[in-house]
Amino acid sequence: MQLALGGQQLGLILLAGCAAGVYVASRSAVDALAGPRHTADGTPEPPSPGRRAIGHFLPVAAMALLALFYGYPDVTVGVIFATSVASLALVAGLVLLLSHAAEQSPTPLRRTWAFILPVAALALLAGFSGQLTPFHAEVLLMEGLVIFLLWLGRPKSEAPPSATAAVVTDPPPRLHPRKLLIRAVELILALALAVLAAWAGTRGVIHVSQTSRMVSPALLAVSTLSPLLTLPMISGGLNLGGRGHASAALTSAVGVTLLNLCLLLPLVIGLWYGLPEIAPRLAPWVQIADAAPSTQPATTAATRASPPSPPEVKPLPFPLAAWRIDTVVLAALGLLLIPAAVGRWELGRGEGLGLVIGYAIYLAASTILGLRWG
Repeated sequence: MQLALGGQQLGLILLAGCAAGVYVASRSAVDALAGPRHTADGTPEPPSPGRRAIGHFLPVAAMALLALFYGYPDVTVGVIFATSVASLALVAGLVLLLSHAAEQSPTPLRRTWAFILPVAALALLAGFSGQLTPFHAEVLLMEGLVIFLLWLGRPKSEAPPSATAAVVTDPPPRLHPRKLLIRAVELILALALAVLAAWAGTRGVIHVSQTSRMVSPALLAVSTLSPLLTLPMISGGLNLGGRGHASAALTSAVGVTLLNLCLLLPLVIGLWYGLPEIAPRLAPWVQIADAAPSTQPATTAATRASPPSPPEVKPLPFPLAAWRIDTVVLAALGLLLIPAAVGRWELGRGEGLGLVIGYAIYLAASTILGLRWG
């Protein structure tokens, strides 16, 4: 009993360290990639949603990949989908609810909000097979390529006339070489801290789940890791919203979701099927193919010359809770964003309150479905 209590305490300490590390790593990465920039005449440039999304995405990717390395694919998939839901519901809801000036003028980049629905629909269809395959990865990657081209491309006729609407662009950096070097070092340190925080979070989930009869690693990924990974997004989004750049904050949240589903999820699938040499690290999800019965002596030349049997990797499982709840919630959020993406509906504080309440209901449903009742 004393050992179990010690293991749970160690897990909670590791999760607390993970929260601090993720926050510092995410904010540092965003500062390195999308810190303050000025035009040639000294005017501050508007925030870049694309670079901010990449900065917030890096700790999420580190957490998902490290959980896969430790042999917890359910935690990996849970982190990807639950963080996507938290980005669109919790982060966007708080930004809309607490922003003083919600600037939401129609901009070309807001058209990418409409891609949440088809991407969520693809994930929902993939869940009918109960597993994620290389075919699903290829489809999601192709969808991501289309979104990436739309994100970068902007017709000249749609060029925003004001500096406020220019948040859709990702202007090239205009930094002094010394400042550029400082930001490069800051980004490297942020990546290292993100990996360390991911290790602490993964080990913390393992310790807590091993000392609890009802809490599974997948449930901790949804209820604990995902909110921790979105805390820096909430802080940064509220800061942008308070300065009148709510649209940039919302677009950053959408960008994190698209990176999760169209880049990180295909990468996880590719690593699962394409790197069988890491199979021993993926126990118990990997089994070694049994040797065929043989009456030949074990010391024959043919036996000595034959290579060892390659590991047979099981299909990457698609957790039932992620399919039944997360993909449906993402599809509903994507449907909500379509009229806002085309400028037919302006999101406000009422929608923000609804998103926050909806996220609380999502957490409750995920907890009920994820508990070990046996």
